[in-house]
Amino acid sequence: MKKFVIDNSVVVSWLLEEEHVKKSREILNKLSSHQVCVPSIWPYELANALFVAEKRNRIKEADSVAFICDLKNLPIIIEDSSFERIGKDVLSLSREHKITVYDASYIELALREDLALASFDKEIIKICKKIGVVVI
Repeated sequence: MKKFVIDNSVVVSWLLEEEHVKKSREILNKLSSHQVCVPSIWPYELANALFVAEKRNRIKEADSVAFICDLKNLPIIIEDSSFERIGKDVLSLSREHKITVYDASYIELALREDLALASFDKEIIKICKKIGVVVI
């Protein structure tokens, strides 16, 4: 089965659907024939995004619960991260491109596994294009 890395800008768009609706649905449909890889920070970042959306009254708590249940049925692989990898590779990418460690973790995973990265984050897309990571 083919794989790619996905970040939360895409995952959260499946629920909020305000921007990138067509592209968001195309990526979601790829999951019928692809596995998705995410770094170990992903569940925490997702939970935070859902909490912020709840706080801003964009969604209800029940929407978050249902969305998490739906995500459990998708072929999402949460990668383990070693302290060494985070301290060396991810932190290096952060420093070099002046981005958060969280954003760098998606790029590092795509680089390490030689996978494409699905993102709507303009800064991540710009960096990926610069360093040769294919963007979906």
